[in-house]
Amino acid sequence: MDGFELSARREWVACMQSEKGQILKVIVISDNIAIRGAAYLMLKLFTFESLVVKSLTELAQRM
Repeated sequence: MDGFELSARREWVACMQSEKGQILKVIVISDNIAIRGAAYLMLKLFTFESLVVKSLTELAQRM
């Protein structure tokens, strides 16, 4: 994904709402700061336990 389209956000929100009781943790990996920021805010809004990182290397360091 190169950007964060409104239609993609709507689909993501709908999916997250329908699966909320089944998701333990969401991990987002993106080198795009806008996507990381939007994902972080949406996950906080839904009160999911989450981790938002820039790369797989950063994910490995934090795990």
